[in-house]
Amino acid sequence: MNEFSGVKLALVNGSKVVGILRENNPDIMFSNCWDVAGGPRKGTESALQCAFREAYEECGLDLKPESIVWCQEYKDRGCNEPGGLFMVSSITGQQIDQIKLGARGQSFKLYELSGFLEMDNVVPFVKKRLLHYMER
Repeated sequence: MNEFSGVKLALVNGSKVVGILRENNPDIMFSNCWDVAGGPRKGTESALQCAFREAYEECGLDLKPESIVWCQEYKDRGCNEPGGLFMVSSITGQQIDQIKLGARGQSFKLYELSGFLEMDNVVPFVKKRLLHYMER
């Protein structure tokens, strides 16, 4: 796990997931699509440090290691399905109330996981990995 390139972190509360609407910018991958928190590794940070930094930068949440309920490593299959770690963090209703959108993204919304997976404008590899989590 020392060679990971980045982390995606789904923030879940029961059967719901926090979706983050990516910027509407044609210069970025998956422009104007729903996503979960995450991004590339910086320097030598650990997987948890990367995930928690992204959660703080994108949602203003300060998470603890015990909140991680699932983690899976994925191989790089190209720009449409990048490698890295996909984690799921269980968050409370109080934490949901504390979410503040960071500098990136247009908005956030709490979705039923099943509904999120049925939407057409969710980052495809995020949908696939959330489904793996749900099927565990």
